[in-house]
Amino acid sequence: MRIAGIAVLAWLAATVLTMSAGAVVSGERPGIADLVGVATTTFVAGAALVLACYLPGLWLLRRRVGGRLSALQAATATGVGLNMPAFLVLAIMSSRAGVFAAGEAVWLAILLLLFGVLFGLGYARYCQQAAVTLRSSA
Repeated sequence: MRIAGIAVLAWLAATVLTMSAGAVVSGERPGIADLVGVATTTFVAGAALVLACYLPGLWLLRRRVGGRLSALQAATATGVGLNMPAFLVLAIMSSRAGVFAAGEAVWLAILLLLFGVLFGLGYARYCQQAAVTLRSSA
């Protein structure tokens, strides 16, 4: 349940930060339709990434390093390494006419990068707290 909370908080923070940056760059506030569209798209993409890439990848990485997963390792793995399938799909979709505008694909890639880094940091903190709890109860 805590990992779902980490995922939701990371998604919310990444969405708010990128929407705020978009509003500052464009000079106008996004409308309700923009917010709903962005929230829906990024939530679906984020949920798919967490379930298909982040959790299995971080689980394997954690096993490989002997349970001592640092925040830098987790953030780098989720931000860059485990986002590669999403970046490749975005590149393919933006190269096809009518699917994504190039600017939208870059914006979504930045959002997913930020989401991955935030999720990795939260996951590393969760693992560190779980290890401390395990040691103190033993």
